[in-house]
Amino acid sequence: MRKILQYILRILAKLVLKKYKPVIIAVTGSVGKTSTKEAIYHVLRSHFGEKEVRRNQRNYNNEIGVPLTIFGLETAGRSIFLWLIRFIKMFGMIISKAFYPSFLILEMGADRPGDIKYLVDFVHPKVGVITALGEIPVHVEFFENPQQIAKEKRNLITCLKEDEIAILNYDDEGVRQIGEGIR
Repeated sequence: MRKILQYILRILAKLVLKKYKPVIIAVTGSVGKTSTKEAIYHVLRSHFGEKEVRRNQRNYNNEIGVPLTIFGLETAGRSIFLWLIRFIKMFGMIISKAFYPSFLILEMGADRPGDIKYLVDFVHPKVGVITALGEIPVHVEFFENPQQIAKEKRNLITCLKEDEIAILNYDDEGVRQIGEGIR
């Protein structure tokens, strides 16, 4: 059931992003993702206004949470009725013209190999930020080693086009290595 929900949310999120074309700033890293996302949010909000900027709430940084953030909605848990209401709202945003923020700041987490790649395949950021990996990265249980985590985080910047921006924390040796060879 979760895979079906994930698939539907992905398709609907792609449609709304194509329609409204917000500037997407994606943030990942093993350390400092949330603080960095919040800092970016507060700076943009002070310049453009609260309605023009949206960010993930709580831990909405995965394959279900990111699409919900794109729609400005919260999870419906296990309630089919509440999910139906959410889907009606989503279709309404796609079918009719609604107000949509100009900027999305999306924290992207990676608990398993392929998580970041999955997200950037349908949420293409204009700006990719990698905060820090640290000496002992978190969420290592599904990765073979820290290098595999770094490789997964690197997907955030390898998806960027030539005119898009990668912001890397060069104080962190792991992030510095991720950036090698990227132009």
